[in-house]
Amino acid sequence: MTPESKLSKDFSLLLNKMPNVDGHEKIENAMCNGTPDYTYTIDGIHGFIEFKCCPTPKKDTTFINLKHWTEPQRQWMRNRFKSNTVFLVVRCGEYDFIFDTKIMFDVEKIPFGNLKNYEFNVSFKDKNYWQEVNLILLSNKLKGFN
Repeated sequence: MTPESKLSKDFSLLLNKMPNVDGHEKIENAMCNGTPDYTYTIDGIHGFIEFKCCPTPKKDTTFINLKHWTEPQRQWMRNRFKSNTVFLVVRCGEYDFIFDTKIMFDVEKIPFGNLKNYEFNVSFKDKNYWQEVNLILLSNKLKGFN
């Protein structure tokens, strides 16, 4: 299983346990280059997620490199820049990050040490924390509360 497939599976398993998730699925689109990996519906609001994985930088001053985040994928997300339902989920070793369109295009310019303190730095392994705090924040964000 590729690292991105594992990340997608971990994310799917968590969403399956959440009461306010109406549906979610992996997208396979051979016709449209750049379409995100995943679609979801939370409290009736639909959105998209792109999954990326990268090695954990050895130093906090090092920047992450998302070399597999292609220009068509980036362009697809830029075209939806004003949407608050499009996310980039990045796994760097033990760290999982959820970036919205306000920050996703700058994550490769931020030292890893600063990213570790980012508000949506979560671990999908810590199911209780994710379930009780971060999906609520995400759901509220989708409803326009944040």
